[in-house]
Amino acid sequence: FFFNDTATTEIYTEQIVGSVRCVQETDVCSEPSQQHNLYLMCHGESYYNKVQNEIKNFKASSFEGIDIKFDDKLFDSELSEDGRIQALSAKDKVADKQVSYVFVSPLRRALQTAEIVFGSHKSRPRIIVLPQLRETLSSSSDLNSRIYEAFRDFEYMDFTFVKECGNVLHTYLQELGDKDLVHQIATSVENKYGRNIGDQKVFALEINQVMKEQFPKQLEKSSDVRKRVADTPVSYTHL
Repeated sequence: FFFNDTATTEIYTEQIVGSVRCVQETDVCSEPSQQHNLYLMCHGESYYNKVQNEIKNFKASSFEGIDIKFDDKLFDSELSEDGRIQALSAKDKVADKQVSYVFVSPLRRALQTAEIVFGSHKSRPRIIVLPQLRETLSSSSDLNSRIYEAFRDFEYMDFTFVKECGNVLHTYLQELGDKDLVHQIATSVENKYGRNIGDQKVFALEINQVMKEQFPKQLEKSSDVRKRVADTPVSYTHL
């Protein structure tokens, strides 16, 4: 099972299919010739989605919703009640499936969905958190400002790949194609808070402000996402 955020689905699917083949061809798979199925599943409704849905004719590209789109109270938004109900429905649908691995985005809405669906699954699948599966940076809810809390709240999940990134939001910056803008954000953070920033919220606030100033131009382009995926292949020594 492959839990991700909507915008990265098409871009990442080809690589993840290749990843499954790679796992099959190693000693990790006890039966290399066995056929495996790959399932794609998006997270349930988040509070950010809920707020959007409650506004009639809301358009993400419209200035009318800009205060919601970049509301710092919606950083790394959790599942709404409806989102939890959706996840419980998905849990019932996959209860009888044999599952070995679950790959999930580090964003809280995806982690919560994976926990509800597979936390008590009979197969006891290994849940691996991949930073490459995060959403494209386009709103406050896409900023991973609570990743250290996630290490504690979902401690049974494998965060190896995320921890290798160090400061996750700083890594996000390095993955953007507009290096002048990256330098601008990094310099602003350094001037305000000093060089050694460990607080994810600091980077989140700064990136969020720049996204708002850039709007409707998107901070992270689809070409950035493609390059991010291509440049950060999964190391299967951890599997």
